[in-house]
Amino acid sequence: MSKDALADVYMHAQALYLTKQYHRAAHVLESRDLHKSEAACKFLVAKCHVEVREYQEALDILEGADQIWKTPIRVNFTKPPSVNTSHLQVSNVHSSISLLKGKIFEALENRVQATEHYREALKQDVYCYEAFDLLVKHQMLSCEEERQLIDSLPFTSQCSDDEAAILRAVYMSILKKYDKPSPIVTPDALVPLKQNLDIITSQAERYYYHSDFRSTYNITNRVLQTDPFHSTCLPLHIATLVELQKSNGCWMIICTDWS
Repeated sequence: MSKDALADVYMHAQALYLTKQYHRAAHVLESRDLHKSEAACKFLVAKCHVEVREYQEALDILEGADQIWKTPIRVNFTKPPSVNTSHLQVSNVHSSISLLKGKIFEALENRVQATEHYREALKQDVYCYEAFDLLVKHQMLSCEEERQLIDSLPFTSQCSDDEAAILRAVYMSILKKYDKPSPIVTPDALVPLKQNLDIITSQAERYYYHSDFRSTYNITNRVLQTDPFHSTCLPLHIATLVELQKSNGCWMIICTDWS
């Protein structure tokens, strides 16, 4: 590394993290006190602790994360003088920190705090689909609360008009699984995505939640012909086969070689 430049130190820690050397990755940053002043380093150290299920340690690291300057470049904090801090650029780190806090609280079975941090992550970055997905899939909000959340998101300040329309339509199409199914009509904003398998699967979920298992089966079967490993559609398809008492279909999936 070039004289312990911050970007190089951070990249080294990332490489260790990606090779599952979590304690080493954390040590690289903590030994230089970077986790105390750099939001991105704080986030990475906390992720290392989460990976080894040291949830309280991760929370301790993240405490006060919001006090770190919002600019990705830090130049005036105390650290070993050999560390150059002029070129570290990390995007959406504050949303990532909120998302990670949510995951930690959920692992600690504190759903109230988890929900609040997932909401915060989504408001800090409306493109943070993972936070939205966790809120919906883990049923952390009521139907009304889900809609209120979508209405409160700052689409216009974070997206262009076209992007805002598409993103809002995508989110609403997923929430509509609780609504009474209607004939499949693709909203104008989603016309470019009408063949997207995630959008099609969300329609299948709407039918499933209203016990129209035949319609669900027809859609999921079509999706799995294109992508047999679709992570959302496959369990929905299996549940539908059970409801329709199609034991042969279940058996075929069980006997499938997934390697």
